[in-house]
Amino acid sequence: MRRGFRFSAFRLGRRVAPRGAWAPLGLASAVAGATWERRCRCDDEKWWTDPAQCSDACALWQRTWNGDWDGRGPPPGEKMKATGKIRHLILVRHGQYDLEGEERGLTDLGRRQSEKLAQRLSAERQLTKKDRYGEVRIQYAGIWVSNVTRAIQTAQILAAHLPDVPLMEPDVLLSEGKPTQPHPSSSDSARMEAGFRKYVHREVDHKRLAEKEKKKKKEQESKLGDGYVPEATPEAHREEKETPKEVKEPKEPEHVYEIYVCHMNLIRYFVMRALQLPPEAWLRLRGDNTNITEIVVHADGRVSLHRFGDIGHLPLDMVTFH
Repeated sequence: MRRGFRFSAFRLGRRVAPRGAWAPLGLASAVAGATWERRCRCDDEKWWTDPAQCSDACALWQRTWNGDWDGRGPPPGEKMKATGKIRHLILVRHGQYDLEGEERGLTDLGRRQSEKLAQRLSAERQLTKKDRYGEVRIQYAGIWVSNVTRAIQTAQILAAHLPDVPLMEPDVLLSEGKPTQPHPSSSDSARMEAGFRKYVHREVDHKRLAEKEKKKKKEQESKLGDGYVPEATPEAHREEKETPKEVKEPKEPEHVYEIYVCHMNLIRYFVMRALQLPPEAWLRLRGDNTNITEIVVHADGRVSLHRFGDIGHLPLDMVTFH
């Protein structure tokens, strides 16, 4: 863990703890910050398995991009070709709900909003997206949903319009809450961080892939002894046989689209976390009912925000925040 403090124009008036963690100035704050730092340790190799450790629920972030942000990058010092599909995470907010009702289910307007959203998602997969980078036809892998009534009801409406897309069991990790506050974090922080780690990541875990390949190599070495020569990969055999004229164009990467029916606080937090921006700034973003947000995670760990808070499917008189 690095020692010392760094300052920048973006952190004026704040002391910066190791690894870019933010802590306010003052003696009392310094004591609180020391406790907070111990709670957010990053030096444990298994920090990724515990959402309370070294997480943005503790307001940890840094200005330089962390290539292993999801814990699925290649092992340190090991060169591997990135494999896996490009994941499109379609995060949609539920429709308008009854603030007075006990279950806070969808209102009539909320159901109509959800119908419009379902029609939009259904129409999008009928088209082929074309641009200078190639062509992509949308195929939804599934519909994931939180365990909150208004989200479940919205997901059921989507599923009725997408009957061939599996509707998954509700997951509490996608439910509403307050992701984080500067100091102290709210009680929902660890749960929502756990939800981020469960759903937002590259498709293939390259660390596990490297371990699997090493294990296979060791097994072959033990069977064949000292005279073992690593067998060439199928790709290498093809390269030997092919002439320059036969070399094919690089294969276009596969895309997978996943729908998540959840809540605006969660969506805002996922966006800040995925883009590695200060997570405590989540409340500065806004999104209306049934809006669409799309986070794209590439096989090599690059992340981009393709759209945020898109409500193009709603007429102006159907746009609501609550």
